[in-house]
Amino acid sequence: MHCSRVRTAVSARLDGEELPPGVTDGLLDAHLAGCADCRLWSERASALDGLLDRLRGPPHTGAARTGVVISSPSGDPAPSAAYWTDGDRDR
Repeated sequence: MHCSRVRTAVSARLDGEELPPGVTDGLLDAHLAGCADCRLWSERASALDGLLDRLRGPPHTGAARTGVVISSPSGDPAPSAAYWTDGDRDR
């Protein structure tokens, strides 16, 4: 199996998606066991996936986003809704 196909399959596995046609867990694991480059790529992709999951945190609600803006360190009040929607932000 070509390394590019393996890396696509690793990515699918990490994302919880189906493996590409013709790729089984056994074939993927066998390739990773025998290919140091793909194994390293898989380990790094898995580590990155874990970091991104921790950074994402829980989904944010509109109220949470507003709270972040309101409590900004500058102390400036949050911009009005018109500021974000009227397209004239260079004021």
